[in-house]
Amino acid sequence: MDLGLKDKVAVVTGADSGIGRATAELLVREGAKVTILDKTSETLQQAAAELKIWRNIYCSGRPHPA
Repeated sequence: MDLGLKDKVAVVTGADSGIGRATAELLVREGAKVTILDKTSETLQQAAAELKIWRNIYCSGRPHPA
């Protein structure tokens, strides 16, 4: 499907799982440059690693307080 998103920029919050993760994946597959954010950096890093196979993924997370 071509949504015309190639080289567009998107920011997805809650991107480590669920709807946020699915949205980030769709945007990346469509060629958008995507930054993903979430409050838990460990799971966010894992999601970023999985999404990087399509390129154009940027990750921003903060350490979760103990």
